[in-house]
Amino acid sequence: MHRACRLESQLKGLLLADVLYLPEKIDLVDDTVIIANMIIFEGRNIVIKGNHSFVYYPVEGQGVLGTALEEAMLKQGYTEEVPKFGCDAFNQSAAKRFVPSCIDNFTFTVDTSGAGPKGDLRNDKQRPRQ
Repeated sequence: MHRACRLESQLKGLLLADVLYLPEKIDLVDDTVIIANMIIFEGRNIVIKGNHSFVYYPVEGQGVLGTALEEAMLKQGYTEEVPKFGCDAFNQSAAKRFVPSCIDNFTFTVDTSGAGPKGDLRNDKQRPRQ
């Protein structure tokens, strides 16, 4: 948990990071567990959707940028012409490290409704007993 990383919109599996940047709209394609010191979401209307289990543990905190990550970095004076957003892009010297500025006015929705996997106990009530 010593790396900062930006992920795409489809999530699955176990994700570990120091600082994890996530998009505004997230599709759960499988069960997902996130453990990170800081979890930062882009945008201001966060929606996490998919019929899979989802849990996340921000150890030190979480926040919402209110805008795209690139825009937030430019507002803070990040001057690299073509910022790299792989996991190594944020792991620079302390003098150049991006420190997110988060907003207070946002919405956060997690929708894990749906039929669920075949054979899931949640669906037993809907199937006739043999």
